[in-house]
Amino acid sequence: MTTNGKLTPEDAIRLARENGVQMVDLKFVDIPGTLQHLSLPVGELTPELFSEGTGFDGSSIRDFQAIEESDILLVPDPTTAAIDPVYDVPSLSLICDSRDRDARLCSGRCSPVNWQVCPAGAIDLKKSHD
Repeated sequence: MTTNGKLTPEDAIRLARENGVQMVDLKFVDIPGTLQHLSLPVGELTPELFSEGTGFDGSSIRDFQAIEESDILLVPDPTTAAIDPVYDVPSLSLICDSRDRDARLCSGRCSPVNWQVCPAGAIDLKKSHD
């Protein structure tokens, strides 16, 4: 159930199920400020995805990580869950924190923006003051 009006992981999973979602689109921002994403089949949308994240090779993203430190985890924020109206395949969009291989949060230093989801579901980018 929602807490303080914000979606929980269970709410995000229910939203996906109720809307026939087939793909989960994980979004994050690279160092230069370009929106990046990776897509997963909906079967990987589990409570563990929100707590443990999913790994990817950060060296493939411009200026993100050197090859020797390339293991990055994307940890979705359930409060950002939204059905993406653009894709032909029903998709759930989630904005993610990025963590290094030691599970340290690196979105503050890796991302030049902070994400804030507006009540209408629109995404507002606010410059970080880190």
